[in-house]
Amino acid sequence: MALTGEKDEPFLFPSMDYQVDPPKFFSSDLLSSPLPTHSFFQNFVEADGNNPVYIHPYLIKSSASSVSLCYPSRRVHSGSIYQVFKADLTISSSTQQTQRGSHSHHHVISSFSDLSVTLDIPSSDLTFFLVRGCPYVTFSVSDQTPLFSITTVHKFSFFTSNSSLTKYALKLDNGQAWLLYASLPIKVGNSYETMISFSKKYTSHDHGVSLVVRIALLPNSRDSWLLKADHVPVTWYSTGGVKEESFDEIKSALSKDVAGLCSSEITTTSAYYYGKFIARAARLALIAEEIGFLEVVPSVKKFLHETIQPWLDGTFDGNGFLYDAKWGRISIEAYSAGYFLYGIAVLAKIDPAWGMKYKPKAYSLMANFMNLARGSNSKYTSLRCFDLYKLHSWASGLWNNLYEPEMQQDSTSEAVNIYYSAALMGLAYGDIHLASIGSTLASLEIHAAKMWWHVKEGDNLYEEDFAQGNKLVGYVSEKNRLCKMRYCYSETECKIGLHVLPLLPITEFLFSNVDFVKDLVKWSPSGYRVGDGWMGFVYALEGIYNNQVALEKIRSLKRFDAGNTLSNLLWWIHSRHDYRKMGSCHEKQYCFCHCCPNILRFRLL
Repeated sequence: MALTGEKDEPFLFPSMDYQVDPPKFFSSDLLSSPLPTHSFFQNFVEADGNNPVYIHPYLIKSSASSVSLCYPSRRVHSGSIYQVFKADLTISSSTQQTQRGSHSHHHVISSFSDLSVTLDIPSSDLTFFLVRGCPYVTFSVSDQTPLFSITTVHKFSFFTSNSSLTKYALKLDNGQAWLLYASLPIKVGNSYETMISFSKKYTSHDHGVSLVVRIALLPNSRDSWLLKADHVPVTWYSTGGVKEESFDEIKSALSKDVAGLCSSEITTTSAYYYGKFIARAARLALIAEEIGFLEVVPSVKKFLHETIQPWLDGTFDGNGFLYDAKWGRISIEAYSAGYFLYGIAVLAKIDPAWGMKYKPKAYSLMANFMNLARGSNSKYTSLRCFDLYKLHSWASGLWNNLYEPEMQQDSTSEAVNIYYSAALMGLAYGDIHLASIGSTLASLEIHAAKMWWHVKEGDNLYEEDFAQGNKLVGYVSEKNRLCKMRYCYSETECKIGLHVLPLLPITEFLFSNVDFVKDLVKWSPSGYRVGDGWMGFVYALEGIYNNQVALEKIRSLKRFDAGNTLSNLLWWIHSRHDYRKMGSCHEKQYCFCHCCPNILRFRLL
């Protein structure tokens, strides 16, 4: 089912003529449908296509005529963890030597799914079927290819076959043992220390051979599985309520923050920062509703009208939402879209008539990242940023890699915000399906953040050299873990802030492990090295377990992050309750709620 909000054709924003054509690596029959921009096989289609792709458990590198497999080792430093690529096995064929002139000089992706990709090597008449999490690397050899070879950067110390010539055991001098299976008999041609060639031995009734290589003797797996994901609560307001004795202080801050809203004073045309200004104002409306200070809501509603509508109407000067038909995408990054969706959800809640008028445009913006439809009629790729194997999103895609050519994710909290905001939009429109999917994806993002980015004492996920100096992973990529953040922020307060912002009701579930929060705040230096904007997020975390001390620190702040306010920080502090009395909700990885769990079904195609 497509998350478009309408049964007929979804709304499309004005078209843009994007100068970058889809890469030559996609087969022509794939170009008629939206293409993935944050796929796990991104390195196969970016630049010259020969950077390794991590298809768990292997790093796989393609060249014009061969494919290399690596079972990677890890290089660990205090600030980084890298996977090291070495071509343990390289598979090629004899076709490249005799027919090179009539074939393409690069690989071609002929099909893909959330968990697999099919890689054709036209110059060698080889086709590789690569599946994430599978111990087997499968490839087929066409009838026109009489020979194929396997080479290594190491040395073959031993190899043997069964009597039917359909199973071979290969052992390398680095200790690796590989098993090779063939659907039809194959025989060894030449063998050397670093190369073994095979020839096919079959009758005219056979139509090729399929080989499977695996690095460990693992049981055969099934072709589908179910994942049951318990939701975290998606609510407009705080889950525990704001302490009534704090209402006057919050109202005073709200009066000042709302009075400072002026759309004409926003000078940026950046979708990211403009979106933060929108979401910041939307937070004020919800805080006011929660404490019954409704007289300021009309001013917030006016501001949201003035700031959101020009983007949706296409009248904003200097930027806008444009549809790129070549790729099937809207010209906005996921982080930025999350802030806009939050503002749209709140405005649709407090002004239902406006919400219905702009619903098609709101759903189109949402579907750019949360489309579930497939097929030629879909205008957007499926779940653009969310990785259904890793179960978290990737921020960087084909055009905005900051450090190296592969997908990365740094701000886990902004990833949560994308799907949390979409779920709120579902609540505003009475769309239970959207609310459920958004809630499920947000809960998976939270679980992934706690696992991969939160470095907790005693969990032994990362090597000691890295873990002892890092409480947060700066950014996670497919192959690497680094302590640094976007824009090369190095201060720990900035790292903390980028994993907290924006401060929302769902933030408490992202940081429900109080022991970890204590360690994280202690990790932040006591010396004041960054601006008030960053320190506000550190104090917010401190408020989880040391409420009164954090409150005094927040009251002393003079400036706030572009998406934050004093009102929001006071709301947060005054809605924190004694964590020692909160029960399992603050002791477990997940905070379960009364919502019905969502069931995700995966199938390997």
